[in-house]
Amino acid sequence: MTSENPGISRKERTIARLKELGIPTIDWLPHIGDSEIKLRPAREVAERAVALCACAVQAEMLHTGQSEPFAWRLLEETGLVSALSPDERQFFDDPKPSEQMVIQFAWRYEACAVLLWSLGELTELPYPTVICDVPLVARTARELAKPERLNAVALRSEGEILDQLDLTYRLHWAVRDAQINGRPTPRSLDSGVVMERHFALNWLTDAENTPWDDTDTST
Repeated sequence: MTSENPGISRKERTIARLKELGIPTIDWLPHIGDSEIKLRPAREVAERAVALCACAVQAEMLHTGQSEPFAWRLLEETGLVSALSPDERQFFDDPKPSEQMVIQFAWRYEACAVLLWSLGELTELPYPTVICDVPLVARTARELAKPERLNAVALRSEGEILDQLDLTYRLHWAVRDAQINGRPTPRSLDSGVVMERHFALNWLTDAENTPWDDTDTST
């Protein structure tokens, strides 16, 4: 019998889906209550997506030894330098960021993909066994940076976004449980993709308006 509480019903649906996929779950992992979340404004989400993409492009270019400041120029031309978080601005300002930092920011394509999906700019988020379509994400974010596009954005329904958050939350637990116990990641899940999705979705739905750099992904 399904609960009348939306959060509990969502949890029950997610657990049933994960069991069908053969992914471990635990009943005591709490449900996500509707009172605990508040969606960010669509314009803020769009600007964050562009900032994340710029960081990922910058990291990719640094990794390949290129010096063309394409990502920074995009932010300047669109007036979105202010959308960068403090950590992101530090990354751009650092002439020689560490390899670890470059790798960390290259993963931001995945977080960007989630926010683009939440805005309906990407049609789906595939099962997280492989990385996103990077050229598609970069192209979509670049188009979204245009003023006329930023002014017209809208979020998907709260229900769709919370379903995705609940699923990702439980997938992240399964990934971490496997890592802690020295087991293979279940069903070929990509731990990096899952973590970035969880990070972005937690930021997107955070009722406390926690800054991006301080977003929590506890499970």
